[in-house]
Amino acid sequence: MYFKNDRDHPIKTPFACPFPWTSLSLNYDGGISFCCLHYPFAHISELSEKSVDSIWNGSVAQDLRRRWKEGRLKGTPCGNCPGLSEFKRYAYPVNDLENMPEGPYKENVQLNISEIKQSETRLKSLPISIYYTPSVLCNIDCIHCCQPKIGKNNYTYLDTEELIKFYRILGMKSVSHAISGGEPLYLKQVSRLISEFSPEQKAASELILFTNALLIKEKFDQIAGFRKYDFEISIASSNKEIYEYIHSGASYDMLIENLEFLIQRKAEGIDLSANRIMVLMKSNFNDLNNVFEFASRYKLDDTWIRAIDAAYHKYKIMPDENIFMLPYLLGGIPNWQDTMEKASQAAESSNNRVAYDHIQYLQKNVSGSRIVNLYRSIINWLRWFFTISILRLWREPVQRAKIASLRHRLSTLLSRK
Repeated sequence: MYFKNDRDHPIKTPFACPFPWTSLSLNYDGGISFCCLHYPFAHISELSEKSVDSIWNGSVAQDLRRRWKEGRLKGTPCGNCPGLSEFKRYAYPVNDLENMPEGPYKENVQLNISEIKQSETRLKSLPISIYYTPSVLCNIDCIHCCQPKIGKNNYTYLDTEELIKFYRILGMKSVSHAISGGEPLYLKQVSRLISEFSPEQKAASELILFTNALLIKEKFDQIAGFRKYDFEISIASSNKEIYEYIHSGASYDMLIENLEFLIQRKAEGIDLSANRIMVLMKSNFNDLNNVFEFASRYKLDDTWIRAIDAAYHKYKIMPDENIFMLPYLLGGIPNWQDTMEKASQAAESSNNRVAYDHIQYLQKNVSGSRIVNLYRSIINWLRWFFTISILRLWREPVQRAKIASLRHRLSTLLSRK
């Protein structure tokens, strides 16, 4: 997991989030950033052996590290990060360093941690954590996901050779490999990427997959050899009918089969965690009543309860499901306030701090007043139309990354004045 609530973690750093020192994120449009919430500041087309320092230690990177050091995050994506401002979580460079085998990968992590502690802005260490999103292609069509809109004809936005080039230049020393999609186990690019990892790197590394879990049993041999696994599993409902409605094309029975497969692997001594990501919407709202019982039954470590995305960047608004963008829809859910409050109490009593923090956050974003909910819905409709009209000007991935980079640099320049 990226964010941990344990403030007594053995690795101490002076910053709540180390991503500007530890991590890079590569998106399907080729944009390179520090995390999925940060503006792209470079594009894969600019990457070469000679450009490593200009990206990893470039002006954007050094300026952001300096601003973290000085506590001047206003005007940066970090200043608006919900993981820090709302959930009060703290991130750590890498987990279980003491269990990592000796060698160049552990040495790079140790160097990186020492540079964080010394508040260095120019780093000698290479990234220790990479987040890959090579494509949005998926094996199912979830109603709340952008993938059906983008379409299955677009098999990938990121060329496989570009992906491998990024890994060979910037990911060779990484020990935390997070892969998303689409469905990462459905993507040929992911299989090709993992084949690049040496046995020594796997033995030092954690593999994090954001997955629907339907292919884990079938593909597990392809991801074998990692020191540790973290499966972030999208499960919208524990009710078969609702699950298969939201996850169109998925089989609930196959999901359960794969969850039981993970239980077996854990019993065999494989170091793995499995966490549920539940995107809350109108159809599955009442699933909050049994979310923790389901987690207990299938040995899930954490449950992440997220608001359905406002979807400004996804070209759809979901007017029949998006209760957080269009909160007037809550009027169609009997006793929704009681359901959410009981779920909050259940999360607190079961010491599920992640779920408790998420529910508390969601409760702040809805109102018991119909007038307030109607007002917020109208405002969000207007914001959505405005955002979509702007996004349609950014049709090419390279243009989007460069415009976002320019926007970030302009914001940085203005904040200095």
